[in-house]
Amino acid sequence: MRVLLDTCVIYPTVMREMILGVAGAGAFVPLWSERIIGEWLHAAAKLGPDAQAQAAGEAALMAA
Repeated sequence: MRVLLDTCVIYPTVMREMILGVAGAGAFVPLWSERIIGEWLHAAAKLGPDAQAQAAGEAALMAA
């Protein structure tokens, strides 16, 4: 099963880690678009440079 993860799901850290953990266990294949990742990075930037850097790093891992 494939599941599209929107910004509102991947933005909160706890929810993102939980859902990606379930996906990593094989429950489903997570999908997202470049636009969704861009929205997430834009929202994280509003929290400051540390949050922006963390989101950018995680986004790079998700893209790999």
